[in-house]
Formats: sequence, structure tokens, C-alpha cells
Amino acid sequence: MKRTNRIFVAYNSMMFFGTEYRHALCALKMANLGYAPKSCTMSYYNVCRARYLNAMLALRIAYTYPKESAK
Repeated sequence: MKRTNRIFVAYNSMMFFGTEYRHALCALKMANLGYAPKSCTMSYYNVCRARYLNAMLALRIAYTYPKESAK
């Protein structure tokens, strides 16, 4: 897999999970205002946040270590 492809895939996943993360943040705000159960939205937020951070890490690795990430 070429380095540019890895960066493209990592970037796309970061954008996708970034959107999901923002939705989770919005849901958490709604829960704080009393529109939804807090426990559900909190776990949803944590999952989205973890995915988003993993995607950002993958992007950083694809940029920084082209040879290592090819393995």
C-alpha cells in the first residue's frame, strides 16, 4: 500500500470520526440540558472520542513514519 493511500485512508477516517465525535458532543450537550439520559450519551461520546483520537494517531503515523507504517 502506497504512503499516499495510507494518508488518504487515515485522513478520511479522521474526517468521518471527527463528524461522529461532534455528533457525540452535541448529544452530550443535549443530555446535560435534560433531553436524553446522560449515561447513554456519555458512553457514546467516549467511544466516538476514542475512535477520533485513533484516527488522528493513524494519520500522524502515516505522515511521520512512511516505511514503518508500510509493514
